[in-house]
Amino acid sequence: MSKSIFRSSPKNNSGSSMPFSNRPALSRFHLMKEMARRDFYEFVRQAWHVLEPGTPFVDGVHVLAICLHLQAITEV
Repeated sequence: MSKSIFRSSPKNNSGSSMPFSNRPALSRFHLMKEMARRDFYEFVRQAWHVLEPGTPFVDGVHVLAICLHLQAITEV
């Protein structure tokens, strides 16, 4: 029962009784937080400076592969 993080377009009938213009806009912080909650790779990317403060994050296909695998085996 998760809420959509994206604002629907005025043409989209999302079933909400609240008009599009009255819906609160999401802040960048809340959007990034929700992205990290849904995607383990995004979580690692955002939290690296906390997990390893003295080590710069070096992104690569290997990091993506590990994160995708770990997320896949936990969502079974």
